[in-house]
Amino acid sequence: MNNIITRNIGENREKRRVWIEGKSLESGGWLTGHRYQREEITGGFKLTKIETGKLKIAGKPGRPIIDLCGGYVAKALVGYEKVTVTIEPNSIIIKGASAVAALATLAA
Repeated sequence: MNNIITRNIGENREKRRVWIEGKSLESGGWLTGHRYQREEITGGFKLTKIETGKLKIAGKPGRPIIDLCGGYVAKALVGYEKVTVTIEPNSIIIKGASAVAALATLAA
């Protein structure tokens, strides 16, 4: 089952940030402490669950958090203010979304 959500691209200490948390991650099987790897794809990122991943889902039980923040976010998502996040059991695709596309996703 795919879980598709739209998020604003925020900012933290003058760096672009994508913040995903809570039930949307949990329902997709992404729990606090799981490890993953991040790869840049055209227009965004792909996160893949892998036991040996360098990155780890933060948060507390019941409230997992993925926080992507830094220059790499600005580089991959240049020109976008929103992202569409597709959560699957073993991967998450984060792609830049225009405001029109984001509204269409919310209406679906």
